Amino acid sequence: MQNFTPQPNWKLKDRLAWARAQKGMTQQELAAASKVAQSTIASWENGARETGRKITALAEPLGVDELWLATGKGEPIKQARQVELVTPQHSPGLPEQLQAQIMLGHLNEREAVLIHKYRMATAKGRKLIDDMSDAAPKEDLFVVRDQAKS
Repeated sequence: MQNFTPQPNWKLKDRLAWARAQKGMTQQELAAASKVAQSTIASWENGARETGRKITALAEPLGVDELWLATGKGEPIKQARQVELVTPQHSPGLPEQLQAQIMLGHLNEREAVLIHKYRMATAKGRKLIDDMSDAAPKEDLFVVRDQAKS
């Protein structure tokens, strides 16, 4: 176990190496536990890569907080979060998993609320939403790139 404390100015490579050392895991062991390629973990630890969608997959096997690992914000050791403290007042009951996606910048609050509403819908409600999105012209719902310009 390392006898030094994480510093606020640490980069991803420093936070990842510290967390792995705290857990006493090799890169290969972490790769197996997280289902992230060992070469990807190595590229984060040697500083060749600073970001990636799979970073948060390492947090659980390492026993560290996802937000801290990804951004350096918060505390390194995973703490039980009080949902009331992080739930925006206008979207009570939003699951912690979606709140984390907002905090990590993967979703905005409206997207998280829509995902939550969809997940909470009955099978009939989900089918209705799916049917409506399938029936609408794609240009009305999605950004469509002009193939001639690309």
